Amino acid sequence: MVELILLGYLNMTVRRIVCLANSYKNGGRCIAGIELVNNGFGPWIRPVSNRQARAISTSEQTCTNGSSSGLLDVLDIDFGTPLPEAYQSENVLITPGTSWVKSGSLQAAALGPALHHGHSPLWPHTENTYNGHNDKISTANLPHVGSSLSLVRPSVATVRVIQSPFKEAGKLDVRVQFSWAGELNDLKLTDPQKLDLYQAAGVGNYNLNNPTMCVSIGEIFPPQNAAYKLVAGLIV
Repeated sequence: MVELILLGYLNMTVRRIVCLANSYKNGGRCIAGIELVNNGFGPWIRPVSNRQARAISTSEQTCTNGSSSGLLDVLDIDFGTPLPEAYQSENVLITPGTSWVKSGSLQAAALGPALHHGHSPLWPHTENTYNGHNDKISTANLPHVGSSLSLVRPSVATVRVIQSPFKEAGKLDVRVQFSWAGELNDLKLTDPQKLDLYQAAGVGNYNLNNPTMCVSIGEIFPPQNAAYKLVAGLIV
């Protein structure tokens, strides 16, 4: 059973999620979470806007109490119709002009039943980028992907802050490296708060024990004909 600290009530069009990703996306944010139903966990939901890039704006993800939507927040969101797009089957359109309500919070320890267990790779047919490992999926292989979000808790992970040869000096990349189902993963971190934290810490490796991570397959980049696996939420 999920133990929550909650306020308020829901109407028929509002669905309650625990926020597990708040990530950079096309000038806005990619928000994602798992629906809370009947004192347990339901399906993944990625709130999306009706704009072309589907990103959530700053104002849209600002709650009625004035705070931004954060990891582990329990959010009541007024939704319209599901809007699945290719492999991002979790997309649901938000109702424009409605405010999100932060109705409580969830402890990371309560997420156990929602975790992906490490008996199989997160997604098949992955490839490697220059700095990463198992972090790229070509458009030809995306039809084999049935979903784009997963919650994992590896026993150990390493945050790598590196100077990428593809960026100017001082522009640091932050990646998270961990093993899952016997496979090494090295994925770009797009969680804004953690990204700022590790960039400020500087080049180096930072070890984590039992981190909880929302891993997402992001948008397709047409020049590369591929989408990329990302750590969109890092809870430590």
